[in-house]
Amino acid sequence: MPGAPLALLIVNPNTNDDTTRLLVATAGEAAGPGVEVAGATAAHGPRMITDPQALAAAAPHVARAAVEAMRRRRVDAIVIGAYGDPGLVETAAATGVPVVGIGGASVQAAARGGRRFAIATTTGRLTGALHDLVERNGLLDRYIGCYLTASPAERLDDAERLVDELRTACRRAQADGAEAVVIGGGPLSAAAETLTRELGDELPIIEPVKEAVATALAALVPSAI
Repeated sequence: MPGAPLALLIVNPNTNDDTTRLLVATAGEAAGPGVEVAGATAAHGPRMITDPQALAAAAPHVARAAVEAMRRRRVDAIVIGAYGDPGLVETAAATGVPVVGIGGASVQAAARGGRRFAIATTTGRLTGALHDLVERNGLLDRYIGCYLTASPAERLDDAERLVDELRTACRRAQADGAEAVVIGGGPLSAAAETLTRELGDELPIIEPVKEAVATALAALVPSAI
């Protein structure tokens, strides 16, 4: 109806409601007033996506979660909230609304203006999948690689340690020539915001959920972004 706020759905491909709440909060802050943000959690599949097998297993459940959510509420656009963008094509085909993955949106933002960029993340087993993500977005010529935390995601449950290890990964990428660094993971949004405050004046830090929300809203109201 006229004047109705835009309705954005963020789908969590991990079967973890805590992560969904985190994604919704991050997306809501990024969207600002005038946008209703709701979340949906995949009903089946991996609890945490840390390897290519889990990424592939999550894909069909993303589309199902989106379709089920659209039966209950109006949805103008969808954000897929896991790095690697599982189920992107399937969800777009099943729903008929704009669908944006946090991975694709973030690498496009990182490469803006011809910048060389890197991805800093906690999931070393997804390095190949992230290379494929960059390739799908046509940006391999600007991608200098994936820089990992010293500890895997499963051992980084302390926020301060997570930031410390991601900061080190960002600095390594910068030393190798990165002009921007993506923090590769939806649940890493808080760490990305901290690193933006610390490093942003000298090294642009890209937060994927924020970039995906901006991309989705631009698809709906191009003049608004």
